[in-house]
Amino acid sequence: MADVAVQGFASRKALHNRNEKVILEGTLQNTADTQIAVTVECEIRKGVATRSSAGEVRLELAGNETKQVRFTWDPGDREYGFAAVLVLK
Repeated sequence: MADVAVQGFASRKALHNRNEKVILEGTLQNTADTQIAVTVECEIRKGVATRSSAGEVRLELAGNETKQVRFTWDPGDREYGFAAVLVLK
């Protein structure tokens, strides 16, 4: 997705308690002058090989439009060692 830029992506909090829902928010911008459709997945990574999805959303972005995305992830009783990334498809 060369025409879609991630302007920012972060959790609302730096540290979370066990069983606390994590809210992840990102900003995407269409850098082209024409409309584009993109699927955005929030992927949760642990270690080298463990990956899961916190959700997926399909967006339509007008030329040069910026939109917010929001995902909620429940880590359950797991304590630390996770990374959240946005995957554009």
